[in-house]
Amino acid sequence: MEGVDEFHPSFGEPGASFVYRPKPVMSSYHQEDAPVLEISLPDKPMYMLFAHRVWRAGMLLADAIYANYFPLSGQNVLELGAGSGLPSLTAAVCTDAKKIVVSDYDDASILAALRANLEKVRMQNILRAPIVVAPHTWGSSIEDVADLLSARAPVLFDTILLADCVWERFSHAALIKSITNLLSRSSHARVYMVAGLHTGRDTLVHFFRNMLDAKFVLTTVPGEWPSCSYPCHQDTWLTGSEHILELKVGGSLHETNLSASSTNPRNPQTLTAAPRILHERRPFITQSDNHESIQERNQWLTVSCFRWSM
Repeated sequence: MEGVDEFHPSFGEPGASFVYRPKPVMSSYHQEDAPVLEISLPDKPMYMLFAHRVWRAGMLLADAIYANYFPLSGQNVLELGAGSGLPSLTAAVCTDAKKIVVSDYDDASILAALRANLEKVRMQNILRAPIVVAPHTWGSSIEDVADLLSARAPVLFDTILLADCVWERFSHAALIKSITNLLSRSSHARVYMVAGLHTGRDTLVHFFRNMLDAKFVLTTVPGEWPSCSYPCHQDTWLTGSEHILELKVGGSLHETNLSASSTNPRNPQTLTAAPRILHERRPFITQSDNHESIQERNQWLTVSCFRWSM
């Protein structure tokens, strides 16, 4: 496993190509029949978007979807800020979702990479669910993605997926506006989010509190996850915090081990054992530990689930 000082929450560089094979969440390695997801990253970076990286949060969300932790069958699913699109691509191959829309910022290089990734996955796997790529800038008009579900009547999404989308506070209001406008008001509608502590605990708490202010509540994350080493009580400063999973992860890749071949689409780098749940979970707290270094925070991911407050 990587040392703490070498552990990174993301990998890659503009134009790099990778292969990821989703695996059971609590396992270190994929199964023989796991789908092959070949992805390429946008050929240029964009300031503050980081779509030119592969994020551990997206890998873990893809693993959870592969493990059938989230009930996506028959659901209209939207991924916001998708980057390489690993969670949505996994859902298209492994679930019977009604329709999947994978979206990111309206930038030509980001959308071109997403569409290319979809075509490569389509060629290498049998898609069980229809999936389409769409541009969507958070906080803007929802017609760009909502119209993809139905041209006749307003139809919203049953499930929204988020993987490391809350790194900057200034984007929270726009992201939450998109979520509130695009998520169905059904009691079964859910938002599933994986976010790394590299973002900073204060930034995560800011997003959680703003979601609660927008009439959401934190609820139990479905699936089999590690138990807390000691009771996970609700933090008095954040209602529902006991439902947030704070998990320690490892992985076999070093940033320095990503060979030059990863930039060659004919010889993509294989992402095999990242991330790996280390069976260590601790309660989510709202107060920052000023003694926790960025290297230590890089080893922790949070998993959360929101529903409407009814």
